[in-house]
Amino acid sequence: MGCPDRRTEKELVEGENADPDYFGRDTGDASKDDPLNGDEIGENELLVVSFGTSFNDSRAEDIGGVEKALQAAYPDWSVRRAFTAQIIINHVQARDDEKIDNVDQALERAVSNGVKKLIIQPTHLMHGAEYDELKEAVDSYKDKFESVNHRRAAAWRGWK
Repeated sequence: MGCPDRRTEKELVEGENADPDYFGRDTGDASKDDPLNGDEIGENELLVVSFGTSFNDSRAEDIGGVEKALQAAYPDWSVRRAFTAQIIINHVQARDDEKIDNVDQALERAVSNGVKKLIIQPTHLMHGAEYDELKEAVDSYKDKFESVNHRRAAAWRGWK
């Protein structure tokens, strides 16, 4: 069984608040995006962790671009995605029916898939609350893998 969530998940938006006006303008084609949350991925996982975005084109091009570049650079590793912003995850799922893992879900998925070597690559530019929650989540799972290597936010040198 997995580690407990450190924060309460927000509920999906349903009912009268789930209409297109609630979600605002057209944010692009959700079908262009791959949430990278498949199973049976092998023993090596590179988990790319982003705050997230509800803009489909940006998610596919920007976050997806980072993920694709990492996959090209590390072809022997399965690249997977997690977002730290549960509100973004909920928004995308309610609007587009696209399921993106949060950090705990992605770590639990790695455990259940038998991942042995895990690299965490955040795309966060600086240290903040979302980054602290990421570190806490990874620390709570580190004994479930042979090795866990976590990178730092781009502009911060505090996580060792």
